[in-house]
Amino acid sequence: MGKEKPQGMEKPYIKDGLDINAPINGLYTALKNTDTDWILLLSCDLPLINSKIFEKLWELKSDTCDAIIPTANGKTQVTSGFYHRRIFEKLKFETLKEHYSLYNFLDMIETQFVDFGDDNRFINMNTKCDLDNIKTIIKSHSL
Repeated sequence: MGKEKPQGMEKPYIKDGLDINAPINGLYTALKNTDTDWILLLSCDLPLINSKIFEKLWELKSDTCDAIIPTANGKTQVTSGFYHRRIFEKLKFETLKEHYSLYNFLDMIETQFVDFGDDNRFINMNTKCDLDNIKTIIKSHSL
């Protein structure tokens, strides 16, 4: 999923549904193109995240819940959670009003937050310093 299909990519690709640079674009595009009730929105800059996180979140799905979102290290992890497709029309309406904050959107739907406390699995990697930090964590096995 993205603005343009990477050259030489052989895997399925979905073009972004909105012409904006914001995480809500990933959610919008995934929900617009899904044929399942739930989608997992997952950021690509979380190298330490693992399936145990998502297994714990998945256990909490219910008929009344629209999103299941982890919190960790004092932050709401909006790009690491499950979203139900029934929220698409509300999401579409908000994006038409140019309301692009996933944090604000979570306040408008039935969201189950799951606190993971201080958890290294949610550390994201965007810089060389982040990479060095992650290497240190891996060496110390403090996942």
